Amino acid sequence: MLKLTHNQGSSVVVKSFLPTHQGRLDEEHDCLINLQTLVPLVPKIIGKSDDGTALLLSPVGHPFSAMPQSGKLVPCGNDFLQLIEILKKVHAMGFVHRDVRLYNFFRHPTTKKVSLCQLFLSPISSYQTGVSE
Repeated sequence: MLKLTHNQGSSVVVKSFLPTHQGRLDEEHDCLINLQTLVPLVPKIIGKSDDGTALLLSPVGHPFSAMPQSGKLVPCGNDFLQLIEILKKVHAMGFVHRDVRLYNFFRHPTTKKVSLCQLFLSPISSYQTGVSE
């Protein structure tokens, strides 16, 4: 992801996709549209590139790292509680996250609020309960 300054002075994040992953971009765009009531727990969608290879998003913070010696952001107990609350809200809206890992969550440096950034979501209805007929 690349962070830029929008022509109106505010920062934006450019999340790019390979041209062969157009479906993935569309899927993430649609999920973000459906989850906009959860902003800032998820990034606000600002737009999509004309060529369909990038999303413009509001910045939500810095990614976590599982490696304390890396000098990157390491989560604390409160971060995990926030992470659980975000997942509960996303689930309540009918989505399940398919890739829960630390680097898919960011923490804002000032507010210390955690946000879900990588949206590997699917509608809950697409998952089977294991009950066969």
